[in-house]
Amino acid sequence: MNRTATQDLQHVINNWDHLRELLDTHGPATWPPARPGIEYLRALDEQDAAATAGYRTLAEAIAHTLHHPQELRTTRHPSGQLYYACAHCEHVGEGHTHPIREDRDPAQLGDRPVPVRLHVADACRAIEIALVTLATNLANLDAVDPSDWYGQDPTRKTVPTAARWLLGRLTPDTPATETARIASYAREAAARLDRVLGTGRASAPLPGKPCPWCGGVLMVHTEAATLVSITCSTGLVDCDAPVPFVVDERARVWSTPVQLAALQRALDVAAKARAEAEWRAYRAAARRAQRAAARGRASAA
Repeated sequence: MNRTATQDLQHVINNWDHLRELLDTHGPATWPPARPGIEYLRALDEQDAAATAGYRTLAEAIAHTLHHPQELRTTRHPSGQLYYACAHCEHVGEGHTHPIREDRDPAQLGDRPVPVRLHVADACRAIEIALVTLATNLANLDAVDPSDWYGQDPTRKTVPTAARWLLGRLTPDTPATETARIASYAREAAARLDRVLGTGRASAPLPGKPCPWCGGVLMVHTEAATLVSITCSTGLVDCDAPVPFVVDERARVWSTPVQLAALQRALDVAAKARAEAEWRAYRAAARRAQRAAARGRASAA
């Protein structure tokens, strides 16, 4: 059961702070010392957005973020210390996503300390660049100041603000091409976040418990190991379960606490009915076997 574009954007909004908090969850000390990951990342946001403004898809933005030639810039730490850092990532030197010089033996590279949690930083940067750029480009389509989506306040130029603005664009009157573009960005951004936080969705059949109304296969859908919904895949015509048929899922869907509780009661009743039917069938078969044995004994006599 896939999320809709609206659900993907809301998922990013709900979990963005959790993803950013992981930036400052350090293991061993890294160089430069005590560099605050979130503040460091924020300092590069404007530069990254400008550098990737021409990218049309999240995949292109991610490729720019994760695969690029090294471009060193001087950065000042809040403590006053100056140090070098790549303008596109936090790695210094060859390796990582930077090409290795042709005259350099790869065996000489060795291990290097990774600043903050690089996979988290990569996810943050890719999502932020993509959604902020998308909001800016769509605002341009409206022939308005592209900064209007964040109220011309640079401190509000964030992923949650962009996601909320994009949510507002998803209306029945929105052109299909724009809706598809927003949906694509939202889906990839949510998937990227899921891979880091482990909040992805999973689906699996409910074994031994068919739909009480049609006997179809029930699918259990979870998110971050929490039950989200249960669906019957039989379809609209052949299943008359008293819950909505969701067109996007092509299935009857139980999702609210009341619906799920009602389904559990129906499953319990159906399981009891099956057990009683199996017991009756067993008793009938036993009686038939007894009668057959009695006839056999009578014939032998």
